[in-house]
This record gives sequence, C-alpha cells and structure tokens, in this order.
Amino acid sequence: MLEIKVGQVYKTPSGPRYIVTDIGTYNVYLLYDTGFCMEYPISSMRKNYNDKLVAEYPSWKEAVNSKEFNNG
Repeated sequence: MLEIKVGQVYKTPSGPRYIVTDIGTYNVYLLYDTGFCMEYPISSMRKNYNDKLVAEYPSWKEAVNSKEFNNG
C-alpha cells in the first residue's frame, strides 16, 4: 500500500494533476493544476489505484514549482 505524503504529485487517468498539500486526521488536502483545492477522505485516497504517483518532493511548495505538476 502506498504511503500518502505531503509533496506527492499525482496524475489522474483523465489528465489533471494534483499535489498533496496537507494530511489531517481523516482527510487529505489536494491542490489541482487547475487551481482547484479539495478535501478528500484518506480512506478513499488509499483505495484510489487509478491515479499515478509521478513525483515526490520534500514539501508541497517545491511540488507546486515542479515540472511534473506544471508541464505534465
């Protein structure tokens, strides 16, 4: 099972990319390359095998400026 960490960059099957910006007790906080932010249940994120982990950075701020997030 993949460990969810702040600074990870994921790509969805339909194309959009997102970054894990924070992890709470029950939810993961995500920032999409479209500028959309969302809160997602940790349990659902762990079950979501369709999204592909494309990069990991020490912080979400570094991930935001990464080529994997901005240029796909």
